[in-house]
Amino acid sequence: MYNLEEYRKLFDDKFGRHVGCEMVEITQDHCVYRLDVKDHHWNPNRVAHGGAIFSAMDSCQGAFVHYILDVKKNFGTTAEANIRYRKAHAAGPITIRTTLREKKRNILFVETTAENEKGELIAVLSEKWMVLTI
Repeated sequence: MYNLEEYRKLFDDKFGRHVGCEMVEITQDHCVYRLDVKDHHWNPNRVAHGGAIFSAMDSCQGAFVHYILDVKKNFGTTAEANIRYRKAHAAGPITIRTTLREKKRNILFVETTAENEKGELIAVLSEKWMVLTI
């Protein structure tokens, strides 16, 4: 497989970078992103906009799914997404971790959590990905 720097070059997550997140770890078992929430991520209530958190979590899922697939033969696309927000977050780093829950033929069930520095759960994103053959 690829090391982190090689994979960052291969999986050019332009949108993730635009949102402000960064891939910090990738393995066959998980992917970790970091989003440092600043005031430009805020909604009018001065906490992180749900769309910013979702985008960072979805980018982490995309990086992970494509890492575990044979990218010369397959690619993944989101088929379904369900996010559950648990706690507001105003500023500072969020750690985002994605893992594979289950694989059934060409469907991947992937889960991502977002936690603040205290380890408090901010959100959980469950997605179903379809694996398509090139």
